[in-house]
Amino acid sequence: MAEHGDDENSTDIAAADARAIEQLAVLVRDGDAQVKAYAAGALANLSYGNAANTAAIAAAGAIGPLAALVRDGDAQGKACAAGALANLAFGDDAIKATIAAAGAIGPLAALVRDGDAHGKACAAGALAKLAVGNTANTTAIAAAGAIEPLTALVRDGDAQGKANAAFALAKLANGDDATKATIAEAGAIGPLAALVRDGDARGKA
Repeated sequence: MAEHGDDENSTDIAAADARAIEQLAVLVRDGDAQVKAYAAGALANLSYGNAANTAAIAAAGAIGPLAALVRDGDAQGKACAAGALANLAFGDDAIKATIAAAGAIGPLAALVRDGDAHGKACAAGALAKLAVGNTANTTAIAAAGAIEPLTALVRDGDAQGKANAAFALAKLANGDDATKATIAEAGAIGPLAALVRDGDARGKA
């Protein structure tokens, strides 16, 4: 009987978690600016390193509102939404495709270009995760004009921004000669060499 009770408790907890995630997805879509940012931040935390939560967040329909928040939110909302998308994209090809289909790549590229330091770093991290092992996303990121802002972030960003932008450029360059040429033409090689010389441990890596 105890085992049966444990199973019921686990089911109840899972259902409660799913309801909480659904409520957060609604808040990202319908809340005021501060609530949207807080809800996106909560989804970022819940999805970090947690495949079950990541799947639940996608199933709750949060990806479209998160993409919209990257595009239309205030600075905090944009950064939190980009961070959530980065965590959601990690290691899940289906979710990467859903994020791209939701139109997130263009707003993420714009955030790398125009955001505050935190927003730029989060957006660069999201683009890096979207590019890993995904040729279609790599092409879309390059087409969205992200390479020059990523290059500028390697040169001028804070430590996290530099590291995330360098990671994104590395993934974009992987196996694509045309993108490699575009990265070189954007002037990235000098800032990357300087980061290897002067960056923190993560940036140098």
